[in-house]
Amino acid sequence: MKKFLIVVTVLLFTCSLINAQEMESEETSADESAIEENIETQVEEEAVETVKEVVENEAEAKKEEKVQPKSAQEYIADLSSDDEEKIVAAADWAATEKEKTAVPQLIKLLKEDERPKVRVYATIALGLIADESCIPALNEALTGDSNADVRYSVLLAIHRIDPSKSIDALKKAKESETDPFMKDYMEKMEKKIKEE
Repeated sequence: MKKFLIVVTVLLFTCSLINAQEMESEETSADESAIEENIETQVEEEAVETVKEVVENEAEAKKEEKVQPKSAQEYIADLSSDDEEKIVAAADWAATEKEKTAVPQLIKLLKEDERPKVRVYATIALGLIADESCIPALNEALTGDSNADVRYSVLLAIHRIDPSKSIDALKKAKESETDPFMKDYMEKMEKKIKEE
């Protein structure tokens, strides 16, 4: 019986040791879980702060970029650029502002640039600026430009500025024009000029 009691005591002692170790292990696990959760929360908060800082810095950089609009001289200089988009934007600006100082460069683009899009935008700008000094260049383009879109924009510019100063060019262009819509438009312009 004594041996039995010793074995039971040893077993109970061993069990209590095992329980104590398990409880300590659970406490350690609970502490470790709490620490891991705190670390995850802290990392998430730092990541959110970093993202906020990046977004704020990008927003400030964009504001700084937009602060300085181009000057008239810069737009007019852009009309001499090789970049088609810069030229188009500058021609659009000149048309919107009705900038007469841009007329010589716009005429040069109409006469010399090989890109139809550039010539169309130059012509639109000339029509909206409506400076009569560009009529000879428009008349020349009406009778000599190979691109139908350019000729059509020239026709509209002439109509807007003063068609009576283009009567000879209209007659000549009408003879060689193959687009029936444009031909009809020229005939109507001529008729209107004669009636006035």
